Amino acid sequence: MPVREFVEQTAAGKLRAVAEEMKRNGVSQNRFYSEA
Repeated sequence: MPVREFVEQTAAGKLRAVAEEMKRNGVSQNRFYSEA
């Protein structure tokens, strides 16, 4: 796998993880979900 592709997938995974964590914490950040 190219390094760039790996980095992009990792970054996307981290963003999803952050969004899920905020959902569990009851934080409403609609701008995170509008991108998905």
